[in-house]
Amino acid sequence: MLSFFLIIWLFGGAVWYAQQEQQQQQQQQILVANGLIPPFHIADSNFVLRVAENISFFQSNYEAHIPESINLALQQLSEYLSQHPHKEILLSGSFIAGEANHSSYENLGLARAEAIKSRLIRLGLDGDRMHTLGQLEAEMNFREGVVFGAVQLDFKD
Repeated sequence: MLSFFLIIWLFGGAVWYAQQEQQQQQQQQILVANGLIPPFHIADSNFVLRVAENISFFQSNYEAHIPESINLALQQLSEYLSQHPHKEILLSGSFIAGEANHSSYENLGLARAEAIKSRLIRLGLDGDRMHTLGQLEAEMNFREGVVFGAVQLDFKD
């Protein structure tokens, strides 16, 4: 009997999580269509990535929501960097003063940058070629408790 309720509880949790993901994707598609999300962008002298969608974070959270289009772009970035071993990346994570930091990092912006760095490491990029920092912003464009583009990626000179 207990196992039956456990299965029901796990199934219900999985359905709820899938609905939350689908709702966030639909919200992001609407915002992209209306031009309300800054596009994901990184460029080098002979390499440009520009995607209409962007990485998002819930307010006071460092767990990234990465749309499939961004996953593909990060894979392309990883491939480009594997072909150019002297190139390095700077990941700048942003936060505002009112956000709570529930991470082990000194600020939420740094935690957000480190989350994206971890994703790039899983794609095969050497962590020593990525540098992270967190920066306090006067304001950020939150939409219903979600911020888009809170981590900026740049090639480091």
